[in-house]
Amino acid sequence: TLRVPLIVSWPGHLRKGEVSADLVDLVDLYPTLLDLCNCPAPKAKHPLQGKVISEHLVSGASVGRDYSVSENWGQCTVITERYKLGVWLDAKTGKRTSDPQHIEYGDMLFDRMTDPEETKNLINDPALAEVKAKLYAMFEEWVANTSDEGRAALQASK
Repeated sequence: TLRVPLIVSWPGHLRKGEVSADLVDLVDLYPTLLDLCNCPAPKAKHPLQGKVISEHLVSGASVGRDYSVSENWGQCTVITERYKLGVWLDAKTGKRTSDPQHIEYGDMLFDRMTDPEETKNLINDPALAEVKAKLYAMFEEWVANTSDEGRAALQASK
């Protein structure tokens, strides 16, 4: 669910043959395509999620995202250019959990630069306490700014 390759081609309009490590979310695609096609955003109950990344595709300007978040039923992952924090969630509520019934290993922290295969969990490394606190703060910011409307509707339909 992370590091999904994004390949965009529009000859004569976008940079050709460039590779970027900027953090892009799949929800960026819709507003970006609308922007590139000069189409207005549809009127909707909620504003579009995602960031318009047209300038990045055209000129290589930075996307300007400090972190990205991916959520699935049991985990939320905060990823930065260097670090990746996996936070365990209760699948029913979507809230952080430390219940050993749900989690065998606990939250995970990886240094993507020194451990690209993500085999060494650094969550308890005291040297990374500040990094860990910053990543947890990013997680909390994401939770505060992300609607759980979809999860609530899914739970109500069961």
